[in-house]
Amino acid sequence: MVVYEIAAGSVEKHKIAYENTEDNSGLEGVLYNTHDGSIFILNEKNPGLMMQLSSDFSIIKSYNLSFASDYSGIWFKQNKNELWIVSDQKIKVNHCSISGSLVKSYSVNINKTEGIVLTKDKIY
Repeated sequence: MVVYEIAAGSVEKHKIAYENTEDNSGLEGVLYNTHDGSIFILNEKNPGLMMQLSSDFSIIKSYNLSFASDYSGIWFKQNKNELWIVSDQKIKVNHCSISGSLVKSYSVNINKTEGIVLTKDKIY
């Protein structure tokens, strides 16, 4: 993972210690949890995985994901402490608990959904 500090003009690289079985299916979505300062990242597939990292980029918790064939973007709804995870191959938006358990899945009519942001009344 690479962290760019624009104001300081610095770049930091951090290796995430996890197993991935495919060259072209590594880390995808990234989000920052303002509640506790942790970072969530997704492994696209094989395995489908969501990891919660501490501020030093060590893995706090790891969650196996099994509700889609791939995972490409993640967003955190702070006031409800819930996640939204997109799958570009399944063309779905998935409402999940903070531990990655599926609450409800929604089909979308958008190809190659690589990220997600929700506002009061829209999904981007």
